[in-house]
Amino acid sequence: MSQGPHVEPHFRLPAAASPTPATATPFVPPSSEFMTGTWRVSFSTLPMWKSNRNVTITYTPHQSISGAWDNLVKYQPLSSEKWKTVKGIETPDPSIPAAWNWRGKGWLMIASSHWEVLGYGESEGGWCVIWFEKTLFTPAGMDILCRRREGVSDKTLSIVQTELHKLNNQGLGLLAKELFRVKEDVLLFPSARALELKISKFHLKNLWMIRMRVDNQECAAISKGHCEIDIISSGASEVSKTDVVVFPL
Repeated sequence: MSQGPHVEPHFRLPAAASPTPATATPFVPPSSEFMTGTWRVSFSTLPMWKSNRNVTITYTPHQSISGAWDNLVKYQPLSSEKWKTVKGIETPDPSIPAAWNWRGKGWLMIASSHWEVLGYGESEGGWCVIWFEKTLFTPAGMDILCRRREGVSDKTLSIVQTELHKLNNQGLGLLAKELFRVKEDVLLFPSARALELKISKFHLKNLWMIRMRVDNQECAAISKGHCEIDIISSGASEVSKTDVVVFPL
């Protein structure tokens, strides 16, 4: 997922906004390799995501349209285990780099939208900020996408909000303040000890994935019930705050 010389995240205004100042650093678009695959919607301004969880967007190269992607959005309502999907086709905007025009499939064929990447970075497995125009069914808004199931960290969120503020655009500034965290079925614990107590209390019976970072190296294990307690307890003194994540398979 490397972007060559690009290291530090940088941002731009939407093409429809006021022209970017001539002194601004030129925006380097993310590669197709960086964008394709599955992203998790970590933060959003879209009202419909407040009543849903586990929202993902998958971009897959289209089999017959050169440069286009198939778009698959999956999510679960907060009150249901049923998965819902929205399918569409993304075609690159011919005049704006890192911008696409979306059109729905099936009964959503009447719906279309335009969206652009405003910023991206490689930390935490990769993340990007997208801005989208309003559609027949949704208002204009902004998403922060990431690869990690636990979402972007508070540190990355702060970077995004700071960089958007630097663009000095009132509309983007207001959107940045409206961002909310989209619910994901993961458990974040402040320490290994807290995780041990939590698992012991609920006596989990299903398979769970544990991801933890010890001495800056990520470890993972799949286990069931009280097995998690042994795995986490063994490194309790070495696991730092928010470095333990557990989620159901």
